[in-house]
Amino acid sequence: MSSRRRITLALLCFAAASTTLVWGFEGHVRGDKVDGRVFDSTTDRGIPGMIVRLTPPRSSQEPERVTRTGVSGEYGFTKVKKGRYLLQVYLGSTLLFRRLIDTSQDQDFLVTLRRKQ
Repeated sequence: MSSRRRITLALLCFAAASTTLVWGFEGHVRGDKVDGRVFDSTTDRGIPGMIVRLTPPRSSQEPERVTRTGVSGEYGFTKVKKGRYLLQVYLGSTLLFRRLIDTSQDQDFLVTLRRKQ
Protein backbone atom coordinates (compact mmCIF):
# COMPACT_ATOMS: atom_id res chain seq x y z
CA MET A 1 0.00 0.00 0.00
CA SER A 2 1.39 3.43 -0.92
CA SER A 3 2.21 5.92 1.82
CA ARG A 4 -0.44 8.31 0.48
CA ARG A 5 -3.11 5.62 0.80
CA ARG A 6 -1.94 4.78 4.32
CA ILE A 7 -2.20 8.45 5.35
CA THR A 8 -5.67 8.74 3.79
CA LEU A 9 -6.80 5.54 5.50
CA ALA A 10 -5.39 6.72 8.83
CA LEU A 11 -7.21 10.05 8.52
CA LEU A 12 -10.48 8.32 7.66
CA CYS A 13 -10.12 5.97 10.63
CA PHE A 14 -9.24 8.92 12.86
CA ALA A 15 -12.28 10.88 11.67
CA ALA A 16 -14.61 7.90 12.09
CA ALA A 17 -13.31 7.12 15.57
CA SER A 18 -13.53 10.72 16.71
CA THR A 19 -17.15 11.65 16.09
CA THR A 20 -17.34 13.17 19.56
CA LEU A 21 -13.89 14.74 19.41
CA VAL A 22 -13.65 18.32 20.60
CA TRP A 23 -10.61 19.95 19.05
CA GLY A 24 -8.72 22.75 20.70
CA PHE A 25 -6.65 25.15 18.69
CA GLU A 26 -4.16 27.37 20.47
CA GLY A 27 -1.98 30.03 18.93
CA HIS A 28 0.66 32.52 19.95
CA VAL A 29 2.05 35.49 18.04
CA ARG A 30 5.32 36.83 19.45
CA GLY A 31 7.59 39.06 17.41
CA ASP A 32 8.39 37.21 14.20
CA LYS A 33 7.03 33.84 15.42
CA VAL A 34 3.60 32.28 15.06
CA ASP A 35 3.15 28.95 16.82
CA GLY A 36 0.72 26.86 18.77
CA ARG A 37 -0.91 23.47 19.03
CA VAL A 38 -3.92 21.49 17.83
CA PHE A 39 -5.22 19.04 20.42
CA ASP A 40 -8.12 16.94 21.66
CA SER A 41 -9.52 19.22 24.35
CA THR A 42 -11.06 16.32 26.29
CA THR A 43 -7.70 14.58 26.79
CA ASP A 44 -5.22 17.43 26.02
CA ARG A 45 -3.41 15.07 23.62
CA GLY A 46 -1.90 16.70 20.56
CA ILE A 47 -3.26 15.83 17.13
CA PRO A 48 -0.47 15.15 14.62
CA GLY A 49 -0.69 15.55 10.86
CA MET A 50 -3.05 18.54 10.68
CA ILE A 51 -2.23 21.03 7.92
CA VAL A 52 -1.63 24.61 9.07
CA ARG A 53 -1.46 27.44 6.50
CA LEU A 54 -0.25 30.98 7.04
CA THR A 55 -1.41 33.14 4.12
CA PRO A 56 -0.29 36.76 3.64
CA PRO A 57 -2.46 39.38 1.90
CA ARG A 58 -2.60 39.11 -1.89
CA SER A 59 -0.84 42.47 -2.19
CA SER A 60 2.14 41.12 -0.21
CA GLN A 61 5.28 39.74 -1.80
CA GLU A 62 5.40 37.06 0.92
CA PRO A 63 4.63 33.44 -0.03
CA GLU A 64 2.00 31.30 1.67
CA ARG A 65 3.60 29.02 4.24
CA VAL A 66 2.34 25.53 5.08
CA THR A 67 3.30 23.03 7.76
CA ARG A 68 1.89 19.93 9.46
CA THR A 69 1.40 19.52 13.17
CA GLY A 70 4.00 17.38 14.87
CA VAL A 71 3.60 14.37 17.14
CA SER A 72 2.32 16.55 20.00
CA GLY A 73 0.09 18.62 17.71
CA GLU A 74 2.49 21.54 17.64
CA TYR A 75 3.05 23.86 14.67
CA GLY A 76 5.26 26.88 14.13
CA PHE A 77 6.38 29.53 11.69
CA THR A 78 9.47 31.69 12.18
CA LYS A 79 10.80 34.82 10.49
CA VAL A 80 7.26 36.04 9.82
CA LYS A 81 7.20 39.65 8.64
CA LYS A 82 4.85 42.09 10.36
CA GLY A 83 1.41 42.28 8.85
CA ARG A 84 -1.98 40.65 8.67
CA TYR A 85 -2.17 36.94 7.81
CA LEU A 86 -4.87 34.32 7.52
CA LEU A 87 -4.13 31.32 9.75
CA GLN A 88 -6.00 28.15 8.75
CA VAL A 89 -6.11 24.56 9.99
CA TYR A 90 -7.19 21.65 7.81
CA LEU A 91 -7.89 17.97 8.32
CA GLY A 92 -7.01 16.72 4.84
CA SER A 93 -8.87 19.10 2.53
CA THR A 94 -11.51 20.05 5.14
CA LEU A 95 -11.09 23.51 6.66
CA LEU A 96 -11.58 23.31 10.44
CA PHE A 97 -10.54 26.76 11.56
CA ARG A 98 -9.49 30.14 10.22
CA ARG A 99 -8.49 33.34 11.93
CA LEU A 100 -7.09 36.66 10.80
CA ILE A 101 -3.99 37.52 12.84
CA ASP A 102 -1.87 40.64 12.98
CA THR A 103 1.79 39.87 13.61
CA SER A 104 2.57 43.47 14.54
CA GLN A 105 0.89 42.78 17.91
CA ASP A 106 1.63 39.99 20.37
CA GLN A 107 -1.44 37.86 20.95
CA ASP A 108 -2.64 34.51 22.27
CA PHE A 109 -5.84 32.70 21.42
CA LEU A 110 -7.57 29.46 22.30
CA VAL A 111 -10.51 28.13 20.28
CA THR A 112 -12.62 25.01 20.84
CA LEU A 113 -14.03 23.28 17.76
CA ARG A 114 -16.75 20.67 18.22
CA ARG A 115 -17.02 18.10 15.45
CA LYS A 116 -20.52 17.75 13.97
CA GLN A 117 -22.01 14.34 14.55
